[in-house]
Amino acid sequence: MKEKKYAQKGIAMKTLHDVVSAIPYSLAHVQSPFSHRNLGHSKTPLRVVS
Repeated sequence: MKEKKYAQKGIAMKTLHDVVSAIPYSLAHVQSPFSHRNLGHSKTPLRVVS
């Protein structure tokens, strides 16, 4: 079954998709905090603990 609303009694999924799709963004500077390039980097706000 396809969802028709976002949250109970929420906005229509098409409206949500249209609004979110209109937000300009660039993935050029997005980095995973779990990437091997970021391990040990002092600006990485997350760390994996066990």
